[in-house]
Amino acid sequence: MTPLCLFVASGVLERHPKLKFVLVECYISWLAWVLQTLDQINDKRHMWIQPRLELKPSKYFKRQGTATFADDEVGLANRNITGVKCLLWGNPRMTKVRSRTRARSSSACSAMSGRRSVK
Repeated sequence: MTPLCLFVASGVLERHPKLKFVLVECYISWLAWVLQTLDQINDKRHMWIQPRLELKPSKYFKRQGTATFADDEVGLANRNITGVKCLLWGNPRMTKVRSRTRARSSSACSAMSGRRSVK
């Protein structure tokens, strides 16, 4: 969470629009809340966001950042806020864990989209 806030709030992503970054092994359930909070703070021009950003912080993340997840139904449920292009499914190494995680993630995605999962 801290690296995301620092990248966005410091203006690094604004000054370096081609810079891409990935938040790895931190899940995504917290992401919607952080993006919403950063946008609210930016809109209120809170004193700690310096310099003033041209775009909303969430736009910088969606443009330049990605985050990985494995088994995170809450994070997937928040995809209408975070967007899906910035989400990467991580594949656990252990075979039993991998198949269980894939099944849960597939099931969660299917339930949210109303479609059957692809096996």
